[in-house]
Amino acid sequence: MLEDRNGERHSETRAPSAKKRLLWALTPSEREVALLACEGGTNQELAPRVRKSVLTIKKQLTSIFAILEVPSRARLISLLR
Repeated sequence: MLEDRNGERHSETRAPSAKKRLLWALTPSEREVALLACEGGTNQELAPRVRKSVLTIKKQLTSIFAILEVPSRARLISLLR
């Protein structure tokens, strides 16, 4: 059993990939924003897709960068590939 940041437990029959482990460190909302950011959209393009403000997207990306210890969106994309 593996546990994510929210205390939710996940079972896997095999060890999770590095990408999955990184994503489990994020909240579900942060995961969604991180994955959409990796598709190449701007903050302005992401906001309506997740029904949040541009400011919320910026704050969530800042949090994602800190949690995953990356300095930029480009590094986030390369980390999650």
